[in-house]
Amino acid sequence: MFCQACGNEIAEGARFCSKCGATQDGGQVVRAQAPVDERAVLIQNITDSSEVINAIAETENKITQSKEEMERHKKGTGFGGILAAVLVGLWLSSMFSLMIGAAFNNSGVVGFIAFIVAFVGIVAFAVRRRKNHVQKLAEFTQIYNESVQTLETLRQDASLSWLPYDYRDSFSMGHIVTYLQNMRARNIQEAINLLETEMHQARVEFLSASAASAAQDAAASAGASAAFSFLSLFK
Repeated sequence: MFCQACGNEIAEGARFCSKCGATQDGGQVVRAQAPVDERAVLIQNITDSSEVINAIAETENKITQSKEEMERHKKGTGFGGILAAVLVGLWLSSMFSLMIGAAFNNSGVVGFIAFIVAFVGIVAFAVRRRKNHVQKLAEFTQIYNESVQTLETLRQDASLSWLPYDYRDSFSMGHIVTYLQNMRARNIQEAINLLETEMHQARVEFLSASAASAAQDAAASAGASAAFSFLSLFK
């Protein structure tokens, strides 16, 4: 049997623990509790929070897509396009008015009317196009802001209490879940440490590759410069 106070194994029927001296409850047998399987508990927690995990991934994708759309439409909200349309419109309208005027025996009135119609049409198209970009920018900005708020709410969901807040994103959760399912980690601490280690290694490899690429470019540039200098001696 085992001591009820410290868990030390003692003789069957003993009333006192030989280690801590605690009195036993009528000499009853106390069975040792099985150790908690942290990995199994985490796997269950992951299963229970799978809907929130998937929702976070979907919301992050929505944020990325809306941000890309915002950048695209933002470029079309400037007045540069209208100015360009005015300049191009002047040139095209002049060409069009000359063609129409020639078709009507060089009629200046007809040519002028054709010029005005063509010019106004081109500028109106540019103004309408800019207005469309402004509307789309406002729509995607609203989608982006709402998605950011939704993501924050999801990251604070109670079902994710098993995971530290800083790792409640689809990238981190995807790797942590994989580590636990593939038995590369037995608990959340091991999974996070493994993630940080692999991320650090990836950063080091990226920096090394960037440095090597920069060195190759510099060497190629130096070689080209030396060759040019050599050839210039024969001019």
